[in-house]
Amino acid sequence: MTGVLALVTPLAGSPTLLPVFSSALDDAGQPPTSGRPDSRWVVVDFDGLPMANDRLGGYSANVDGLVYVRCFGDTVREVAWAQEKTRAVLLDVVPTIPGRSVQALRMYSAQRPTPDRDEPTPLFAAVDVYTLFTAPAVGA
Repeated sequence: MTGVLALVTPLAGSPTLLPVFSSALDDAGQPPTSGRPDSRWVVVDFDGLPMANDRLGGYSANVDGLVYVRCFGDTVREVAWAQEKTRAVLLDVVPTIPGRSVQALRMYSAQRPTPDRDEPTPLFAAVDVYTLFTAPAVGA
């Protein structure tokens, strides 16, 4: 697995087959440009981490960032299922970033599924936050 954005790719593949978006939701709680999926979906956001390998590989300093995994569904059960599947794919994964020493993704915080009371149709959401730390590789 190469680069931070590569963390998104396995979420959409087997065993999850989840619609995954790698940008923020709009003000109405919908994934950007594509509208709300029929069932569960995931939005992945990054804080403090440049996404492009060529940019991150060139950093001379340590980078400590957060990966936000927002799971959505029509029921609590769907959101809990999405959380379970995304955790199985992401927890303890070590992305490969050329020129960098990278630690495994660690769970920083987790939220239980809660209803979105502003949404007219049933919608539940939960957020898992992972930490990712990377430093320049020795000798790089």
